[in-house]
Amino acid sequence: MGQKYLITSALPYVNGELHIGHLVGCWLPSDVYARFCRAQGRDVLYVCGADEHGTPAIVGAAKENMPILEYNNKYYEKHLQAVSDFKLSFDLYGRTHTELQEKLVQDLFTRLENQGLIEERETVQPFSVDDNMFLADRQLEGTCPKCGYDKARGDQCDNCSATYEATELKNPHSTISGSTNIEMRPTKNLFFLASKMQDEWRKWLLEHAPKWSKTASAIAMGWANEGLRDTSIIFGGKTLFVFINNFWVNII
Repeated sequence: MGQKYLITSALPYVNGELHIGHLVGCWLPSDVYARFCRAQGRDVLYVCGADEHGTPAIVGAAKENMPILEYNNKYYEKHLQAVSDFKLSFDLYGRTHTELQEKLVQDLFTRLENQGLIEERETVQPFSVDDNMFLADRQLEGTCPKCGYDKARGDQCDNCSATYEATELKNPHSTISGSTNIEMRPTKNLFFLASKMQDEWRKWLLEHAPKWSKTASAIAMGWANEGLRDTSIIFGGKTLFVFINNFWVNII
């Protein structure tokens, strides 16, 4: 059997209308490469899908006063229409809210917990009194503590690229209701103990990173040199899955 090629791209959130930027910056490069591979007679599977999880969908649904699942269904259909209109050559354009995805995630975290890599901790997180909920990064906005940009997100500033704790954000307000009635309250959360895997991950990187692009290799080695931090699964889920997708699924 010949070599197989799995091709994909970033998964756009289902939090609004798609536009030409999604086509140029997300879909088009991978689609061109998939078509090239097929033209060369290669065995190609080209997949992508809509990211229905995380705070963008929660914020979007709240703004449109819709149940989250109904909101996701609405914009997933728009994704499918855009794929058709742009005549993209996906073999599958799926979505993250499926029974298979749920089973996969539960299985993954069960294995992590069984190996002692999940721990419950108490942390302090921003709580919107008027919304009656804790706020994740995209649900909180305020003034950057580093550069003073007044539309900084809860954990990162898009103006100066600084990262910080939500407790450091100045003049915070909820992006859901606009409320400034924000309190820092303790809450329990699950953490992935990435620090326990520091040595094994470094060994794995030294073997695999030289095969990657210079940029990807430099970023990964930078993380390793700084030392892996235990990551909040709820409030730092993106970092956790980047780590898992690049390493953990290869050794468990």
